[in-house]
Amino acid sequence: MHLLLAADFADQRMSFVDGLPDAMTSSMHHDLKAGKRLEVSWLSGGVAQLGEKAGVPTPCCRAVRDILAMYVDGKPN
Repeated sequence: MHLLLAADFADQRMSFVDGLPDAMTSSMHHDLKAGKRLEVSWLSGGVAQLGEKAGVPTPCCRAVRDILAMYVDGKPN
């Protein structure tokens, strides 16, 4: 099954993001600051893994996964 995105999907998402408060951060950022486990393996790591299988470069997702790897189980000792 293939799902098609609306032609203006990217514009809609960018408009939504542009309307968010400047001080808003992600739940993963809150978890990182609190020293909690991170979902980076499933989020950025998952995208990087799917990209590798499909032959699609995902350098930003790989970088986020690699940079946050030491915090995946919470604050390092």
